[in-house]
Amino acid sequence: MPEASASRHAVLVILATACWGGGTVLSKLVLDRGVSPMALLAVELAASSSLLGLGALTVGARPRWSPTLGKLALLGVLNPGTAYALALFGLTSITASLSVLLWATEPILIMGLAALLLRERIAAASLMSVAVAVMGVLLVVFTPGVTGDALGITLTVRL
Repeated sequence: MPEASASRHAVLVILATACWGGGTVLSKLVLDRGVSPMALLAVELAASSSLLGLGALTVGARPRWSPTLGKLALLGVLNPGTAYALALFGLTSITASLSVLLWATEPILIMGLAALLLRERIAAASLMSVAVAVMGVLLVVFTPGVTGDALGITLTVRL
């Protein structure tokens, strides 16, 4: 890959990460100012759907309705739709920093489900790393003075 292209991709990844992290902080600010989680979710989903639709029109994509597209739409309602709704409800009672820490456990949960349901093998080094990560999360969550209640934590993790 040419160096200019690699640099451009690195900048785009950094910007995407900043948007993801900034989104949680901005969501917390909006929720703390009295906007309901469902109203905020509607605005967020409308904005992202509009942007994706505009992008699709820009590149000339013309999706046609099909049973497969219907199944994909249902997946979109379940995740991220339901997941984001639960996370916004959880964010009303925990801090933004605790929220993003809990969201970071999602890959660990996915790995566990893949091992359980798909019978995927997980390397010992990965299991050790996951164990250390889980211990770190537990230390933070159960540290005295952490701002957040059990319901908010549960809604955010979505176990």
